[in-house]
Amino acid sequence: MRYPIISKSAKSFLLFLAMCGFSEIALSCGSNNSTCDSAFVISEFNLDGNTECLQGCADGNNLGRYDKNADCSGSPFATSWYHIAAGPVNRVFNFEWNSGDLSQLIVTLYEGDCGSLSALDCNQGDARSVHLRNVLVERGTDYFIAVSSLVGDTGNFDLCYSISSDLNQCNKQPSLEVISTSLGSPLSGPYTSGEEVEFCYTISGYENASCNYLQGILPFFGAGWSEDSFNPDGSPINLTQPLITQGHTSFTTSNPVCEGDPAGSWNWYEEGVITYNLNSTNPMAYRFGDMIDAGWVFLNSFDPTCFEFDDACCTNPTADPNQSYGDDNYPVCGGGLSHEWKVCFSLTTRVATESSPDNDCMIGFKTFADGELGAFRSNSCSADRVSYINAALQYREEPNYNSEPAFDNNLLQLELCPEETFELELDIDDAEARVYWIDDLGEIFIADAGTETISLSAPQSGQRVYEIYITNGRVSEPLIVDITTNSDLDVVIEQSPEQVCAGQPVTLTAMMSDGSSLSTTTISWSEGSDTESISITDWVDTYTVDFNRAGCSTTIEHNINSFAPSQVTLEGSDIICVGEEALLEINLSGTGPWTIVLSDAVGVTQSLNIDDASYTESFSPTSDLNFAIVSATDANGCHAEIDGQFDIVVSENPEVVTDMEVTKFCNQNVELVATALDPTSDYSYDWINTTGDLIGQGQFVEVVNSGEYTLVTTDINTGCQTSYPVNVLESADELQIDLVNDPNITLSQGEEVQLEVEVNIEDDEVDFIIWNGPVGLDCYDCLSPIARPSSDVTYLVEVTDIYGCTAQLTVNITVTGQAKSLYIPTAFQPGKLGESMFCVFDDGESDATISLEIYDRWGAKVFVAHNESLGSTSACWDGTSGGQLLEQGVYVYKVSVKYPEEAESLLSGSITLIR
Repeated sequence: MRYPIISKSAKSFLLFLAMCGFSEIALSCGSNNSTCDSAFVISEFNLDGNTECLQGCADGNNLGRYDKNADCSGSPFATSWYHIAAGPVNRVFNFEWNSGDLSQLIVTLYEGDCGSLSALDCNQGDARSVHLRNVLVERGTDYFIAVSSLVGDTGNFDLCYSISSDLNQCNKQPSLEVISTSLGSPLSGPYTSGEEVEFCYTISGYENASCNYLQGILPFFGAGWSEDSFNPDGSPINLTQPLITQGHTSFTTSNPVCEGDPAGSWNWYEEGVITYNLNSTNPMAYRFGDMIDAGWVFLNSFDPTCFEFDDACCTNPTADPNQSYGDDNYPVCGGGLSHEWKVCFSLTTRVATESSPDNDCMIGFKTFADGELGAFRSNSCSADRVSYINAALQYREEPNYNSEPAFDNNLLQLELCPEETFELELDIDDAEARVYWIDDLGEIFIADAGTETISLSAPQSGQRVYEIYITNGRVSEPLIVDITTNSDLDVVIEQSPEQVCAGQPVTLTAMMSDGSSLSTTTISWSEGSDTESISITDWVDTYTVDFNRAGCSTTIEHNINSFAPSQVTLEGSDIICVGEEALLEINLSGTGPWTIVLSDAVGVTQSLNIDDASYTESFSPTSDLNFAIVSATDANGCHAEIDGQFDIVVSENPEVVTDMEVTKFCNQNVELVATALDPTSDYSYDWINTTGDLIGQGQFVEVVNSGEYTLVTTDINTGCQTSYPVNVLESADELQIDLVNDPNITLSQGEEVQLEVEVNIEDDEVDFIIWNGPVGLDCYDCLSPIARPSSDVTYLVEVTDIYGCTAQLTVNITVTGQAKSLYIPTAFQPGKLGESMFCVFDDGESDATISLEIYDRWGAKVFVAHNESLGSTSACWDGTSGGQLLEQGVYVYKVSVKYPEEAESLLSGSITLIR
């Protein structure tokens, strides 16, 4: 940014801001700061040393706050909002906006809250850059800034701001104001090219902190002012109110000739004459030895280095303003609060062109104490802040360069029918201008760019006034459009009764709101009638009436004011099983309480008074149950709409037969069986153990372990279930057998003995007995066989009870004087080499004869050989019977062997046939 006419002070201040470190925050068009209530909060970051930058957007935002009667009117177009939250101490903000999109930037500073805002300052301009400098933010106060375009441009902009402390230690009551503008521009700007603007800067009192006097008042100017407004030394040419000396000499210890005279005079000094005196922090970034800008500096009328307070002090005044003490009652300290300094002058704006678009018509003032510029040495006032006027120079391209839009006339009076629309054609000679208008209720309407025809509507009755404006950066004087309706068709529709139930008759009557006659008015109801009143039974929600009088017509719409219809719904229909619960539920809407009448299947009714929007009742029926709503009435006496019914079908639970208790014997598996009483049933069967695990499905299941089981039977068609407990017990008595004899017996050759076996069960519980061993027993399936062995033998007896449990024991018999030894195999496998037949052998004698009988386990004889030679194949069994192969298993044999001149040897036992 260039400032062709700008003081060193202004340059230093801008440089100070530019050199500060800054951060940047992107605030896009989607950030929703388009209303005051959603304003983006500007925070107080580190003071005195940082510049914060935001990327903002005014595209699609809400319309701005617009006050056409205020100097800072704001903008009616899309606006972005920022909120400066009140901090604990006073702060000074400096703002700068730049945009390549918003050609007519306008910024307005408000104080207060979103419900009640007061404009404090504003600035606008064409050059896409606007400043608000030296904004004092007082603690405990909220401020808002609105950013927009005066011609409705939308797009992006950059906002940079810095914050410093409010350290006005001496110049605490400065005032800088615009007094007048020669071409009628707003005092706050923007100004027209070549316009003369008068300013006044006033200091109301000056606090002499550490005895500092006011010595320097330096103005600085933006580049929007014409060079013709200044003398070669930089002073304003047109000075309308010069500075007047406020202080006087007050030497009290002697009587010098200058006693009571003015303390000196205010003189303009050009840049390079006055030297800055201190090493201190100040808003202008001056350091010791810097030459300050041009401005008014006070020169004492005495010699400040003279401390005798005599005539010599007055007759030898200083000629060097760098040695002055400033304007006050010297040498009294503290009189500055009663003084007032004021300087006024006028400046002329330069002619803005496209090649020189800089439009900053800023003016600022900075005061300096004698501690900064003169002979005194105190920095107490060095941080006094700068006073600014933020304004801009208006720039427009040809052919309407810097012109203000205008209407051909400023008043248009119309008479229209109620709510008639009037198309107003505007003669606008600026294609870039935009139109907006405000009605007498304060509502703002905006037309698109280039619009030359707008629609204005007449009121229902009475008068409506529009103020229409054209803006091209400058806002035109308004065109006042005063519309009056020329018909008093202020009609209303009255309903009787005022509120009705659905289906209840209603009467609608059209009448003038003031009660006057409709005799000259044509009436047409939407249902076809042309009378003032209509009575309807089956009414619809909305009726309209067309009225016509004296060429004007209006249409009135009436919505039947009816009670909200109540609805009652009966729910709960279901198929349940015997023992289950059915839940009747009634849901209601509308106005309660409600009276409900229910009827069952045989016509028996019952009445319910229900207060709440839902009602439930439970039943445990053993047979089918039915309810229907006969009627329902709400609190308004209106019949409710009814729906639904309650039908309960009760299904029988499945019935089956199963053993509730089963005994498990000798670790054998147990089969559990379920049998349905109804042979045509369609059931499923689930067997579940004590841990809830499914162990089998179907009518049969085999269990290994004892314990409690559950049979769940489900009717597949209805889903009804019945559970049966089944307890599998371990047998308390385990089969046991014992031998009455000694298990080891000795016999002589030919001697016999009866073997007696005892069992711990009843005889009818014995299922099978078998003795295994060679010949020598008279029976092999009894508990007390007689043994007559011819040689040493071991018998094994096995008893099986009816539950399939078995027990075994052995008997050893020793025979003295034994007959010849016989060899009888215990197993054979037909077809296997060496074992293909079951034969009885001795130790080599071949003259013995043998008889052999073979029995299966059921006692059937399957083989017999009689008096055959011992060892011959005819005396051997090949595992067949009648030519048929027999099954693998245990078979019983009986053998009789007769040697010459010896007793017959009888043997029996079992042989295993292997396949």
